Amino acid sequence: MSDSGDLICKEYSSKIYLASQKYYPPVDEKLMIKLDENIEESRNTLNSLKEINTSLQNEHKSVLTKYTDDELKSQLEQKKIILADSQSVLTKWEMGKIEKIPEEKMAEAERNYNLNKITYRKTKKICIDIIDVICENTEMKRVDFMVRVIILKRI
Repeated sequence: MSDSGDLICKEYSSKIYLASQKYYPPVDEKLMIKLDENIEESRNTLNSLKEINTSLQNEHKSVLTKYTDDELKSQLEQKKIILADSQSVLTKWEMGKIEKIPEEKMAEAERNYNLNKITYRKTKKICIDIIDVICENTEMKRVDFMVRVIILKRI
């Protein structure tokens, strides 16, 4: 058949026989270009559908792993209790049974808090400096020194 031209023989590492193209009609280039465009469009559509599928599967997994029905029911009950407590406090406040704290007292409490915070930070820094001096002179690490102090405190 290869002698008659019906088959074409190609030699690579072995002989491969291919059908001769003389019996097939010529290919229209415009049709090939259109088919290539359709293939590319189909690939793009497939990729976008795969992305959508992946995101939906991830969302499905997250929904399934978040909460069970029983957990949601218990959370709902807890939220109802919190809501009832908040509503009772609100009604007491509206009826005047709960006094609103004056702005002056709030500002004074905030000033006291900030002053105490600053004092705490200064005291802490002084203590750390003292510990560092002790550690430097005894050639100990700060952590080791703190562990020893804590152990001695317990005894």
